[in-house]
Amino acid sequence: MGNRAATLIGQQDFDGAVVVLDSLLVTDPDNGLTLSALGFSLLNLQRWDGARVALEAALESGNATPGVPTNLVMALGQLGALDGVQTILDVVDPGPDLALSLVRAGVLASDQLSHRRCEEHAHGEADGDRQHREPHQGHHLRFSKCSNVHRFIL
Repeated sequence: MGNRAATLIGQQDFDGAVVVLDSLLVTDPDNGLTLSALGFSLLNLQRWDGARVALEAALESGNATPGVPTNLVMALGQLGALDGVQTILDVVDPGPDLALSLVRAGVLASDQLSHRRCEEHAHGEADGDRQHREPHQGHHLRFSKCSNVHRFIL
């Protein structure tokens, strides 16, 4: 990603950043860092479909920035593509930061996320006690026991 694009993003001039990033992709269309920045910029402009395309390409490049999965889930959620959200969550451990971001943005209800995690962990548990904890950077995301009503607690 070019210095000019980074400066524009830092100044929150996402329209300007998109112009610069698009021009950079003409000569290097598979640059994961540039695609990541383009997706981030388009996400901030609420151009969900363009963000989705750029972020998916960034992931495919193998050189995406660490925030790409989170940004892609946000774009997919805004597009109503919950199957796509589920696909990303199956590949990426959501951790508490992503989970909280998704719930705050209204992209994913906490009951959907905890239900998915309960189902994953239930297969390895014989005693029926399905309370889960997953440490992540000093935080714990805890899920209520599996039941008809699921919720997560920070």
